[in-house]
Amino acid sequence: MHLSIEEIRKFIENKLQSEELNKVNFHLENCEFCSDLLEKQKLMNEAISESFAQPLPDNFDSEMQKLWQLQSGNSNIIFLNKSIVSAEISITGLAADGTDAGGEVIQNLATVYSENPEVVLRVMREMNIAKDYIQIISEDPKLSNHVMVRLPDLDWEVMTDDSGKAVIGDLADKNYESLNWQIKLPDAVFELEPIKNLSIKKEIEKQFELRTDNNDKIKVKLTGKEDSLQIQIQVEQLNGKTDFGEIKVSICQKEEIIIRQIDGNNIATFDYHNDNDSINIRLFQ
Repeated sequence: MHLSIEEIRKFIENKLQSEELNKVNFHLENCEFCSDLLEKQKLMNEAISESFAQPLPDNFDSEMQKLWQLQSGNSNIIFLNKSIVSAEISITGLAADGTDAGGEVIQNLATVYSENPEVVLRVMREMNIAKDYIQIISEDPKLSNHVMVRLPDLDWEVMTDDSGKAVIGDLADKNYESLNWQIKLPDAVFELEPIKNLSIKKEIEKQFELRTDNNDKIKVKLTGKEDSLQIQIQVEQLNGKTDFGEIKVSICQKEEIIIRQIDGNNIATFDYHNDNDSINIRLFQ
């Protein structure tokens, strides 16, 4: 994985702690892409210093992030602009401030968007219970449902449900529209079909191998007995690679989303709910 723009900036400004500094130095010595991006950032800083009287554009951070995305080939991140949605965006279904069908008073706190792909993220507040939540709106549910919403500057992230919503929680009372919102799409998606004919009276051990058309592969093991069944997931291949560093593994069963972070080929373990629903498994790098 490449260095983030934030890491490169801190490196230039000598704001990294010793352990982080050693890590970044080692990476720069071995990564031509990040070394090149570092030089570009230095040149840009020099140009900014020479024209310091001119204020930076509002979208400076997001444009730098887009440059990083383009050069690194990472197409799974959507960068959202710090702006009220433009009149040209045609996505329908944007709820206005007011009362929803359930009688809750809803206030819109912020709206940010991406034009390509066309996605809108709104931060809403249910006034009756003072709960803030995210609503992602897109004509393509793959861009809104079960995706990771990130604020890299705050080291914060949350995953949306099957309607594109997620409760914000510990970010309450932030200036939402000024934050650098990102949507991280899954790097791989698997579907584990319902497991039939399980005997709850005997110790169970079943193994499955799931693959995608993009050379992703995971090993799934079901172990346990009665009400203590567990699913163990081991990532064996991601986009054809067997060396992929840290990965977040999420599963969705019975409308419950659980996320585990693992390193390399380590195993992520989840409780298994024995029912007739399939299990959605997603990998985020």
